[in-house]
Parts: sequence; C-alpha cells; structure tokens
Amino acid sequence: MARIFLLSFFCFIVFTTPAHAYLDPGTGSMILQALAAGVVAVAIFWRNLLGKAKQLFGGTGTTKEQNEERGGPGDS
Repeated sequence: MARIFLLSFFCFIVFTTPAHAYLDPGTGSMILQALAAGVVAVAIFWRNLLGKAKQLFGGTGTTKEQNEERGGPGDS
C-alpha cells in the first residue's frame, strides 16, 4: 500500500504542468483567515477537552461550591 502511495506521489510531482493560476490579495487574505480560525478552533477545543478531563479525574476544575463562592450562577 505504501509503495502505491509513493509511486503515485512521485508521478504527481514529476508529471505536473503549470497551472497559470493567479491568487489575488483577497484570496490570500481568505486563506490566512481560514488558517487562523482553524488554529483558534483547535486551541479552544483542546483547552475545553483538557478542562473536562481535569474535572473528571479530580484536577483543578471548577466545582459548584467554588463557582458559588465567586458569585457565579448557582442554585439559590
């Protein structure tokens, strides 16, 4: 399987033709914006995932009592 992948990759690299394409500044800006949004989304996802894992395994996650002490929403 790896052999087929390497052979096809080699063929794509060797037998390419020029595309004569143009990327204007607006397109480049959209690409950079999409990349930045992807990086931020992954960072927030991992932060939330780690926070939930810490709560699950008894880490420093926020408990209901700690939230009430800070004046956050609670069951009053």
